[in-house]
Amino acid sequence: MKKILFATDFSQSCENARNYLMNFVAGTDTKVDMIHIFSIPVSTITGTEHTDIGPVIEAQKKNLKQLLVHELSAFPVENQGDVHLIYGIFPSSDIADKADEVEADLIVTALRQKYSLLDRMIGTVTANTMSKANVPVLAIPNQAKFEGIISILFPTKFESTSEISESEKASIQWLQKIEEYHKNPKIHLVHIAKDEGMNVSFLNSPIENVKFTISHAPSVGAGVQQFVQNEEPDIIAFFKSNRRLWERLYSSSLTRKLLFKSRIPILVF
Repeated sequence: MKKILFATDFSQSCENARNYLMNFVAGTDTKVDMIHIFSIPVSTITGTEHTDIGPVIEAQKKNLKQLLVHELSAFPVENQGDVHLIYGIFPSSDIADKADEVEADLIVTALRQKYSLLDRMIGTVTANTMSKANVPVLAIPNQAKFEGIISILFPTKFESTSEISESEKASIQWLQKIEEYHKNPKIHLVHIAKDEGMNVSFLNSPIENVKFTISHAPSVGAGVQQFVQNEEPDIIAFFKSNRRLWERLYSSSLTRKLLFKSRIPILVF
């Protein structure tokens, strides 16, 4: 990866995500751009003459840009990219558009502590950015600590290696690029079947150095929970076009609690 776009609102959760990202890119020449989307409170606008709004926005820009520059200065010089400050009311669209403009390979953002359940992400900037972005989005739960990328869990709706789409194969190949940062991460592609049976695993099929397992569990959430407990993955990756799988995971209380209590970053393609 040549460039990562980090979206921040200067919260404690974003500070934690920044520290995670600093460790992620440590020792590489990947550039990190920082972006913040801001708006003027309605109370300020309604109490200010129209002709006076411009200076208010400019003053806010000046202060926020200083904050962005300060945040970026925490990274080693070789990882410092540019800062982007945008005045707008649609932050997810602005973040996705900026990622395209600067040709970012990845967007990184934070999950605040108050979003203890995945379904509370719906309508948030993070969830909407995942929906709009043309590049992968990595969401860092509050207080997640970077300890390397050794294992990646990738749930899939496909039941056989012959059914996996080219788009999903491309997503897995993107994950393999993490080797540039962390040597030989283990990628485990898993299909959860809601019935009883023996687990069946295939190595190097459909993609070299990827393990594909058909597992059986009472629900998708229970199956994912089982794999997380057994393998303790460092990232859980999803392909967002798998709408049924995504919806089923959203509706699983087991999965929601597991992901956030375990503080596992979520990567969405």
